[in-house]
Amino acid sequence: MPRRSHGVLSTPIAGQVVVYDLLNETRHQLNAAAGIVLDCCDGVTDRREVVEGWAKDNGVEPTLLASQIDAALTRFRDLGLVDRDMAWQEPTPRTGLKPTPSAEVVHGRSHLVLDRVIRFRGTDAELIAQIDDYLGTGVHGSTTDRERSRADADVEVFEVIVRADGSIELWTDEEVWHDTVGTLLRRLVAETTDYAVATHGCAALHAGGVRAADGRVVVLPSVSEGGKSTLTAAFVKSGWDYLGDEAIGITMDGIGFGFPKRLRLDPPSRSLLGLGHSPDQNVDPAEIRPDVRRFGGRVGPIDLVVFPTFEPGATVGIEPLDAHDTLDALLANTHNMARVGQSGLDALCTLAESTPAYRLVHGDAFEAIPTIVRLLDADSAAASSTRI
Repeated sequence: MPRRSHGVLSTPIAGQVVVYDLLNETRHQLNAAAGIVLDCCDGVTDRREVVEGWAKDNGVEPTLLASQIDAALTRFRDLGLVDRDMAWQEPTPRTGLKPTPSAEVVHGRSHLVLDRVIRFRGTDAELIAQIDDYLGTGVHGSTTDRERSRADADVEVFEVIVRADGSIELWTDEEVWHDTVGTLLRRLVAETTDYAVATHGCAALHAGGVRAADGRVVVLPSVSEGGKSTLTAAFVKSGWDYLGDEAIGITMDGIGFGFPKRLRLDPPSRSLLGLGHSPDQNVDPAEIRPDVRRFGGRVGPIDLVVFPTFEPGATVGIEPLDAHDTLDALLANTHNMARVGQSGLDALCTLAESTPAYRLVHGDAFEAIPTIVRLLDADSAAASSTRI
């Protein structure tokens, strides 16, 4: 049998097999039999033994079966799923600096960025405090003390260096220069987000996330300019806990990770939320609701997935999605498939099969919320009835 190409992943879903090619960022769907053929493509298994074994087990003529397998292998070669010459290179993990003890260096607070922890250090204690206060992530993080201690043992450090001319260098695994403290703070949200979604530990969805008072979690994946940040902020304004507006992590066991950074809101969104004008589009959740609770790190299982799209003037409309459509939409909104690989595809397939999902079109974020709440309540009731 030929050898599966490097970077080609596969996972069963809803009676079929989904194949994802990291090199071309393409998804293929196979029936169960074709999936078994691909599983045999290891460069070692004897093709004749496969044909003879399957023919005997299924009462099929070996010649016919051999022709069907060969047709599948030809198609796999055409798609680059087997025997591909071009190599796929996994991205190098992004890591911070190694902590170095020093009496002159001040270490800031821990910030939960999905499944990782970062901490800023530098000789300017006031600046480190400004950075910590500006980011404000994980204030009410549900990560346990034991988990937090374990994470802190592997903390990734960012170095902040103030130059004589007032400019600032930020060192992560690369150097980024900023001309002023204000520029540093405004850009820091995007830079920490880029760092968060470069994780190799969980699938990082381009999504907002909120949690109801009873602990149920709703994830809102959407393309850029799809309105997810505004809808997330509207949930916060309506009393929900805040998990993040840009990156939500998903693990193989269906657990969500929050990254409760400042929300990025444009002037129309600020106006909708009753916020005054500001040159800084990065909004502290407490500006939206002073008593908001922010959750970072490991939050809990995902109860509902809604893919929102904002269309001016549209009435609220919903469309339920099956597992395959849900997976397609999740893949389209995943930041780091090349980094997370097989475990990420497994996580997305599990979420797609186990969690209710809908597309939603709306023209007003506050009008969309009651519909999402009804979906959440209905699906929770159906799950309860099934358990009984």
